[in-house]
Amino acid sequence: MSKKIVENIGTKALEDTALVLAAQKDRRAFSQLYEKYYQQIFLFVYKRMESEPS
Repeated sequence: MSKKIVENIGTKALEDTALVLAAQKDRRAFSQLYEKYYQQIFLFVYKRMESEPS
């Protein structure tokens, strides 16, 4: 992995950590996490449910 990619991953992890800490103190801050990840989570769950037997 290039140094730039590693730095970018580290920066995103720090941003997410800051969002989580903020959301633990202020419920309104959770909306930032929700907006950032809801589509990825929805697609993950959808794909899992699609493959489950009925």
